[in-house]
Amino acid sequence: ALTRGIFLGAGAINNPEKSNHLDIGIKTEEIAEEILEELNTNNIKLKKIQKSENYHIYTKDGEEISKLLAFIGANKAVLEFENTT
Repeated sequence: ALTRGIFLGAGAINNPEKSNHLDIGIKTEEIAEEILEELNTNNIKLKKIQKSENYHIYTKDGEEISKLLAFIGANKAVLEFENTT
């Protein structure tokens, strides 16, 4: 539920027709690490980077984006995403 809420509040996916990119902005490294740990446990591999005072969890891998969308229960979005890539 935490990952779903953070993605809905601070996540974005670029238009997959141009390039794949998923980004979630997070204010603290502790929460970023907690989300990464949860995702890694579920075999979803994202990366973390610090920009200014915020942290960003991101990926450019279409398969990882699909897995994340499925994990948070966005099944319709998974189908739409996969149809455009």
